[in-house]
Amino acid sequence: MQGVGLTLLLNVLTARLPFILILLVGFIIALLRWRKHPRVSLLVSLMFAVEVLIVLPLSLAAVFIPTFYISGYYMVRSHGLIQGALNFLPTLASAAVWIMALTAIFGWRPAPENKIPPA
Repeated sequence: MQGVGLTLLLNVLTARLPFILILLVGFIIALLRWRKHPRVSLLVSLMFAVEVLIVLPLSLAAVFIPTFYISGYYMVRSHGLIQGALNFLPTLASAAVWIMALTAIFGWRPAPENKIPPA
């Protein structure tokens, strides 16, 4: 069963590999631009790190939770609770990532001065 689980995990990770590579490239670019835009680079680095921390555990869960059901480790009635948590936690983390993205995009710009034209 372990060989099958490893094969399934590699299949899931291979399917998500393009997304993971984009995250890694973005992280490297953020590190390279750190001196020019430190606050933006910090937020972007955190965004990519959180996204990787979302993708990898979900990949593991997609492979191993069905295995626990098959082996009888979890009861079927706990399926709703587990699936609910697996849906809610990544959504919450993605919301945090988007807050960081919006802050990185718009937060570093100075507020426009409110100049009142002479009358």
